[in-house]
Amino acid sequence: MTPRRFTVYVLPLLVWMLVIFGWSTDAGSAEHTRSWLQRLLSDLPLLRDLPPARILDIDYGIRKAAHITEYAILAVLAFRAVRRERQTFRDVDVWGVLLLCVAYAATDELHQLTVASRFGTVGDVLYDTFGAMVGVVACLWLTARATASPAPLDLMYSTAKSPPPPPA
Repeated sequence: MTPRRFTVYVLPLLVWMLVIFGWSTDAGSAEHTRSWLQRLLSDLPLLRDLPPARILDIDYGIRKAAHITEYAILAVLAFRAVRRERQTFRDVDVWGVLLLCVAYAATDELHQLTVASRFGTVGDVLYDTFGAMVGVVACLWLTARATASPAPLDLMYSTAKSPPPPPA
């Protein structure tokens, strides 16, 4: 693999994996995100007086949405790294990306078990897996769109030469 290909396709994946790892430390604990959320909500007049239980519910929803989003991004970056410049995908690409994401999610949750302010759960691995599936489906859909033949309307704007007119 050339240094350019590594930089374009693999490095973003590795950087994102490090970002996920960073979020599984104390910095990503519920205590830190909840205090950030409380400050944000206190600045919004309509939400300023929410009861603490409601803030916990909102925090929970945001955290689970973050799981789904971060693993959807991981799947997209992994799919790019596997496919590189190829216009098509192979089944092994799809399963390989999903396996990578699920394995990383599981090890991420195991890592959280070693952090005092965190705890790992199988439920979070399921949220992560769902996010990875969303990312893979998005990649498959975009690949199918990109490789599909152009619609008839697109042919009107094609830059290809049109055939010569028939002889009179």
